[in-house]
Order: sequence, then C-alpha cells, then structure tokens
Amino acid sequence: MLWHFRNLIALIWVLLYGKSLSITQTYTLIVEELSFNLTEGQRTLDDGSNLFLMGRDRLVNGTVEILEDLDPDHFSMHIALLSDSSGNGEFKPLPYNISTTDPCTAIVDYGSMAKPSLDPDKNTNFPINGDVCPIPKGVYYFNDIKVSTDNLPSHVPRGFVKGVLTLFKDNATIGTFEMVARVEDKYM
Repeated sequence: MLWHFRNLIALIWVLLYGKSLSITQTYTLIVEELSFNLTEGQRTLDDGSNLFLMGRDRLVNGTVEILEDLDPDHFSMHIALLSDSSGNGEFKPLPYNISTTDPCTAIVDYGSMAKPSLDPDKNTNFPINGDVCPIPKGVYYFNDIKVSTDNLPSHVPRGFVKGVLTLFKDNATIGTFEMVARVEDKYM
C-alpha cells in the first residue's frame, strides 16, 4: 500500500511540476571548415584567405574585405542549409533556408540568429545590427568567433551541417561562402 501511495505522490508531482523536471538537451556546433569560392573576375569580395579557424575550439578569426558597397538594388543572397548525419560527405537539404533577399533585409530579418556569436562591441566590426544599409565596402574583422546555438532551431540533425551563402550581383552568382560544422549533443 505504501508503494502505491509513493507512486501516486510522484505522479501528482510530475504532473504539477513536470516541466521543471525535464532534461534540457541542446547541441553544440564545432566549425570544421570554412571556404570561399568566388567567380573569376568578380570585384566585390576578396578571396577570404584571411579568414581561418584557430585552436582546439575552432574559433573563427581573420578579416574579409568587401570591395564595393552591398546595396539592395544590385546585390542579393541566399542561404542553404544541408545535413550529413552519417559523415560520408553526402549532404541533403534541410528545411531551414533563407530565400533570396538583399543583404540588408537578410541582416534585419535574420541577424538576430547570429548576434549571440557576433558582438559589434567585442569581436567584429561587421554591421550585424541592421542599422547600416547599404553594407559599406571595407575590411571587416572577426576575432575569436564561437558559433552560438542560442538562437538557432532546436531540432538540428546530429552529424555534420553545411551552410552555403551564395552572393549575387545583378542576379549573377559572384561567389559562395561555405561553413561545415559538426553537431554534437550537449546535456545540461
């Protein structure tokens, strides 16, 4: 009888306070690879060779030079996300994409996803706040950037994820930036 009473009390407690009992499972992203692929003859971006990964934590460091203002009348971008849960290099599309839009609108609409990683007062001078349009030409630095998952979707397949940002000028592709990250469980 005592056993049934304890189970009843436990069940009532779980029903009343169950949300506070749930184990929060999150994930971490470890950047494995960065690459720029630029269309030959384009004069908008440098080659990205000054951007690199550093240390055991694979922090993003370096600079990227934008050679002309990225105005919304001439420039657009698209971001595709792909997943490879088995690690065999066969990436498949994920439903989390950013449709083609101009860079200023993309930063205003989606910049909040990157804000936990990019802090204009601390580790970058890139205008991530969306208060500058067009994005001015110049050299932008990135110092010890650790990709934060705070504002990213909660359901991301484990394994490898690739983000591909394609930049267009007057509807012609001028280059892509790719980042491959390993997704691992993290229990809190």
